Parts: sequence; structure tokens; C-alpha cells
Amino acid sequence: MSDPVIRVEGLSKKFCNRLRRALWYGVKDLGSELLLRRRPRDQLRRDEFWALKDVSFEVSPQETFGLIGHNGAGKSTLLKLMNGLIRPDTGSIMVRGRVGALIELGLGFNPVLTGRENIQVNAAVLGFKKSDIKRKMQQIIDFAEIGDFIDAPVQSFSSGMKVRLGFAIAAHLDPDVLLVDEILSVGDSSFRDRCVSRLNNFKEEGGTIVFVSHNSLAVEAICDRVLLLDHGQVVEVGDPSAVVERYETDSRQKSFIAGQSLRLSPQPSSDESVIEIVSCELQDSEAQLRNEFNIGETIEIRLSYHAREEIKRPYFDVALYRDNWPADPISYMSTLEEGFEIESVLGSGSFSCLIHKPNLAPGPYHLSAGVRRTTTTQLGSKWYAPLRPVAKFNVSSSDLRNRMKGRRAASLTRAAPLLLDHRWSWNDRVMAVGDYVPEHDH
Repeated sequence: MSDPVIRVEGLSKKFCNRLRRALWYGVKDLGSELLLRRRPRDQLRRDEFWALKDVSFEVSPQETFGLIGHNGAGKSTLLKLMNGLIRPDTGSIMVRGRVGALIELGLGFNPVLTGRENIQVNAAVLGFKKSDIKRKMQQIIDFAEIGDFIDAPVQSFSSGMKVRLGFAIAAHLDPDVLLVDEILSVGDSSFRDRCVSRLNNFKEEGGTIVFVSHNSLAVEAICDRVLLLDHGQVVEVGDPSAVVERYETDSRQKSFIAGQSLRLSPQPSSDESVIEIVSCELQDSEAQLRNEFNIGETIEIRLSYHAREEIKRPYFDVALYRDNWPADPISYMSTLEEGFEIESVLGSGSFSCLIHKPNLAPGPYHLSAGVRRTTTTQLGSKWYAPLRPVAKFNVSSSDLRNRMKGRRAASLTRAAPLLLDHRWSWNDRVMAVGDYVPEHDH
């Protein structure tokens, strides 16, 4: 058996969650090193925590090794240790060969330099000669597909352009080990297809890949083995299907309670809260309460509201978020945009949004809902009840894995569509443009 490309033994890394105290600890540690005084590095000081604790594993040549776990589990910290960006507190890490890494968006870029200049700097740091850099330059530019922006400062790049350039640099400078962190969650589907194709070619040429993603299907399709991290500790290492299944099971147990609706605390009485959403239930096509759905399974979002006063022409809005909650939603549905009008509401009632067979990627999702006041965009007059979190649910892939084994890995990395096939109802009456007669709630 060949020697491992990566060997990690008893690796631990701690951080301090207080900036001023962290700076003070840094000064003390530097002083101790200068005075050749050893301090116990396996003990926590005030406000410190273990980002990684006693992690051990090996990665073989030409292996694609996956890292999965919840946000904050220690995945990115582990990649930074492999890349030499930070030092461990205890344990050891050995990586043989040249490392190409795309760990964070724009990491390693000088924002005032152009894209072309950043390629030259990155290549020079890796020890490439000028002739080698010149030979690789056009390949990198062609793969990144950022056009004339290659000669613009990186600080003017969009996030998608940065990740295109970062991946192109990391994958084309002949690394022996490629570290990839969530690259397949950014960019359009065409770019993600080319990334997966490049990863496959890199592996066939003898390269080793460490791959981090929250997309369970992508991890299972691409990786040979997977390591599951939880709060900085190794939970399991082994077959992708078994480890991914455990990860999804643990996530469901921690985050979702099947069939339980989310009850919200009433908002304080104000001009902006004359109506409030008091509960949310998620149902399947058989009207069964669920918080766990399979890929392509119909989801009905049922929300109950109470209007303390009669309000005119309310519009109901629902926003769907992925891991970026509470940032921009991946999908937004509104009765205003679809031309549905209700003359007025008063008292208690309900509305629902039925999403027909959504092609959502596996993982957790968040829902927000609100009641819009009018079409005006003036500050303070847009909402009767502003968008606020109402529920969360999970999309699982466990019962579809056998059917998806033959699919290309690239197709499993595509983001959820922005437009979802859906239908609105108010008080259990389907809303249709042109023939809906509104009624008062009682």
C-alpha cells in the first residue's frame, strides 16, 4: 500500500472568541516563544474553545476525500491547517506535494492587483518560472471566463468572478493536492459542470482532492471516503453513503421535529402589526404535517393570521432561504406579483402556498412570511406585517440515492431554481386571476 498523501494525527486547534483577549494571548505566546518557555498548549484559557480536538485520519494518493458537518464543525479550519495558513496547537499534519487551495472566496487575492497580476503572484509563490506562468496564463483565463475583467482590479470583481478565477488558478497550477471548500455552491450551472469535469480529470491524472460541501448528493457522488465532523471532533470516517446517511439523520434529530408547527410569539402592537402571522404548518400532498420532504415532493405552506383591524388589499408574501438565511432568498413568491387581490381581511384566517414538485437540492431550508400593505416602496409603508421567520424544513435524498447513482455528479450540484411552480389559497379557496371573489374573514 502506498504512503498517504495527507496524514493527520491528534490534531487540535483552539481559538479565542474575544478579540482583545485573543490579541493579548498572542502577545504572551510570542513572548514565551522568544524566551524559549514552553506553555501547555493542550489546555484552554479563558474565552478559548476547541475548533478541532484530537482529529486523526489519512488520505491516500488519487483519492477524493470528503469533509462534511454542520456550520462551525471545523471543516474550513482543517483545510487551513492543511494549507499551512494557520498552525495547530497540538498534534501533527503532513501533506506531501504542492497544494492548490480554494478555501474562502477571494482568499489569497490582492484586491488592488488585476486578475492577471494575481495569477502571476499565486504562480510565483508556488515556485513557477516566468516561462511556466506564461504557458499557463491563457488556460487559466479561458477557464475563468471573466472576459476583459482579467485586467481589472480584483476588488471590482463580483463574487462569482472571484470564485471562477480562484478555482481556475487552484486547478491549473499543477497541484498534487487540491483543497476545495464549497466551490460548487457558487456560480452558474455551466461553470459548476466544468468544475466537476476538471476535478474528475485532475483525479484521473493522479491528483488527490479534499472536498468540502453541504450538498450531500455531490459529496456522495464525487468522494471515495467521507469524514464527518461535529464540534471539532471526528464522528465517523468511511463509505460515503453510510457517513452521509448518518450526517442527515443527525441533522434531522437536531434541527427538525416532524409534523410540529412553529408557533410564533405575538408582535408588539403598532401601526405595522395590525395583522400578525400566528402559526405555520407544512403539509405534503396527502395533507400530512411534515418538516421532512424528499426531492421533488410537493410542499404546502399553511399560515394562520389574525387581523386586529380591517385592512384593505393585503398581499401575502413567502420567501425561501437556504444556508444564506437571512440574506437574499433563493425564491420569492407573492400574491402581489401574480395579480391576486383580496379586498379586505378582519379577524382570523389562513392562506397557503402550495409548491408543486419543487426541484430543491438536499439540505435545510428556512421560510419567512409577511403581509404587504400596498405597492408603494416608501419607507415604513410597505408592510402590514414585515417578513419574519415562520418555519424551517429539510429536503432529504435518502430514498432517491439508488435512482440517482447513474447521474453525472455535476447535475447534483445545481442550485435550487428561482422560479417554483406554486398555487395560492385564501381560507382554503384557490386564488385564480380574474375569477376570485374576495370575502371578509370572521
